[in-house]
Amino acid sequence: MLHSLSTNVPHLQKLLDDIDHAVQENIKYANSPNIFDIDLPLICSYLHYWWDYGTDCVDADRQLTNVNSQSMNRVFVAVLKLLGEHIGEHNGRWLCRVASFGQKIIAHVTCDPMKDYFLPVTQKLRAKAEYVFREEERLKTHPDDVDEGLVAEVHALQVRDTYAFFPLLMKYTDLHRAQWLKCPSSETDEVYANVAIIFSMWSHSQHFKREELNFMAQFEDESGPGAQIKTGKAAIAERKKKRREGKVRNKESGSVVVQCFKRLLPVGLNVFGGRELDIVQHCKEKFLQKENDEKIRDFIRAALGIPERTDPTDKNVWQRKLYNKIGKSQMRDIDALSQESVVEHPQASLTNAWKKVVSTQRKRAVVACFRMVALYTLPAFSSYYFLPFFSLELT
Repeated sequence: MLHSLSTNVPHLQKLLDDIDHAVQENIKYANSPNIFDIDLPLICSYLHYWWDYGTDCVDADRQLTNVNSQSMNRVFVAVLKLLGEHIGEHNGRWLCRVASFGQKIIAHVTCDPMKDYFLPVTQKLRAKAEYVFREEERLKTHPDDVDEGLVAEVHALQVRDTYAFFPLLMKYTDLHRAQWLKCPSSETDEVYANVAIIFSMWSHSQHFKREELNFMAQFEDESGPGAQIKTGKAAIAERKKKRREGKVRNKESGSVVVQCFKRLLPVGLNVFGGRELDIVQHCKEKFLQKENDEKIRDFIRAALGIPERTDPTDKNVWQRKLYNKIGKSQMRDIDALSQESVVEHPQASLTNAWKKVVSTQRKRAVVACFRMVALYTLPAFSSYYFLPFFSLELT
């Protein structure tokens, strides 16, 4: 029986070769769904389980499998490549599940996929987010020229791609952030810049947040092979149903966009010294006070001592250009920091709003006291109240 069963079980090397072939030939999900729905989840779970019995963990005489770090690297690189090729694709249902099985093997990856694999995917996500944000802004200014249903659909695809990639990036960041802080690189800074821009667009986009809530309501519990992304009224109805059941927490701070930005925030701020960080903090307060962007830029130039115009013959032109770049990166980080602060502490930006003295629960309690019926007005209680006097008269 075991012999007949083993004939139908694929060999490890055969699965790895099939996945590499899919990457090299740029095979889409519609052409070979079995690779994305069966082979990739199977190989990730298999490698994660048998890693402790492979060549990298036990001696040669106790080895039970050929699983090693090279196998982990091949599969993880293939997952990132296939994910990048399916960004924006309508037929990419496997992206709703890639984070669940892709995170299992990240801890055992020994190669450096930041430059060749993580960075290109973040660049694609950023370009897609910029396009979607422009369409949303065009919908506000020219509602007759843009289809609102199409805008909701592209936002749903953007949310799906974000929730497929950001959990993988967060897991990898948690494992290597300390090393990045000790030895910073341009690749990690570019990845942070792309994530910060996506976060900034998310914070200004109502469609992005709405489709994110719809996605969370549909896929936080069930993410089977037949999962379909709903948009419009169907997605809103699904979200309301989950909210009534108590399965959806309608909080912006729980967004994967916010979490990924917070994980990479120390990497982005690592390029600044003590003086620059102090300027960033002051400018963050100005952003929260809704001051004009031009005034904040003037404040940064004055704090850094950057002149308005530079002489091309000056020997220190390169240094001033470097200060200009630092100023631009500070504006980028300050804007992202201010948006993150607004998300984490929504009441901080409402300076002109009335402060609540009584909470909502206490208001309900006070209104209930006004609406209640006194005990002495109830017929049953009235009879009980006068019953002792009748008993005294009878005696």
